[in-house]
Amino acid sequence: TGGNFTPDSPGDLVMLGTTDPRYTFGADLGFEWKGLRFSVQLQGVGKRNFLLDEATLNPTQGSLYQAINIHRDYWTPENTDAFMPRPVYKGGSYNYKPSDRWIQDAAYLRLKNITVGYTMPQELLKKSKVISNVRFYVTGTDLWEISHINDGWDPEGSSNMSGLNRYPFLRTWTLGANITF
Repeated sequence: TGGNFTPDSPGDLVMLGTTDPRYTFGADLGFEWKGLRFSVQLQGVGKRNFLLDEATLNPTQGSLYQAINIHRDYWTPENTDAFMPRPVYKGGSYNYKPSDRWIQDAAYLRLKNITVGYTMPQELLKKSKVISNVRFYVTGTDLWEISHINDGWDPEGSSNMSGLNRYPFLRTWTLGANITF
């Protein structure tokens, strides 16, 4: 029961954490030497929890929106230490009600951006009357992270990870050139 649903009378309700990030941090590091430029950005959260909701966990509530890896680890007599309980397909939502079992540790450290670039020396460009500067670069975004969250979820994402609120997490590389005329 929820008692009076107040801090003084919570009934059997227990505070399991908050989805608000605590202890956020980040660092931008870089150097430049003889036309070579390197920069890296790290970002993270030291403490954050969120509760996986029933629609995310219950395979009978639209599993096309769910991370496929969690559906491979159900309890069976041969797999007693599975992450998910035994599937029940006839009104078995009692296995997925809110509890401390479904709290995810969403603390993380992520490599947000890394860039390596090279600016051509002006001595090489003096012969050209048209081009005044050339810089080549490669950039990677969201390439790596350390997280204790279950596979398939983005630790930066919303605590409501079910349905159409869930977007795939993308890691991208960009290769480019800046040419000034």
